[in-house]
Amino acid sequence: MSSLAQTSIINQPPQPSAPSVDELMSGLRPLKPAVELALEPEPFPYEILAWGVVGVVILTLLSWWIWKRLRREKSLTPEQTAMQCLDEIAEADLGNDDFIMKVSHTLKGYLEEKKLFTAVRQTTEEFLHSLKNSEKLSEQRETLKTFFGQCDLVKFAGGNLTDEQRRELIDSVRSLVKGISQSESDKS
Repeated sequence: MSSLAQTSIINQPPQPSAPSVDELMSGLRPLKPAVELALEPEPFPYEILAWGVVGVVILTLLSWWIWKRLRREKSLTPEQTAMQCLDEIAEADLGNDDFIMKVSHTLKGYLEEKKLFTAVRQTTEEFLHSLKNSEKLSEQRETLKTFFGQCDLVKFAGGNLTDEQRRELIDSVRSLVKGISQSESDKS
């Protein structure tokens, strides 16, 4: 049996052996020394700088314009603001509902700015009830009641306003604003 085992080993083809490290290294060329590369600085991005300056100038001018406008608007007294709104309403071509809403909102806004009543979010009935229980605006109470009654007729009863009636309503708000302003300055 031993002869059989020997013959099978002998009959096998020889196995290739793995190359050694020295054999592998012998086929490589030696490393070259490192070469320093001269880096040229990139040109300065003048175009980006120019656009940045233009953007800053535009933002500065826009900020100044907004600040100036807000300052000018805040410098108006409540009377001036109301009169300016009434002038705009008189010049606008508005339907009856829009006209009445803007005129009554202008008067209510004026009363709130003067800190007399919180009127903008109140119905006419709520406003007149708070007016009835207050000593404020006692001189203008009847005029206010008549004005808001006329407004309600147009808003809820579908009444139509002639150009003359529109002028009268605007004039009545103007006289109310002037009267309230005068009575406030008299009390001071």
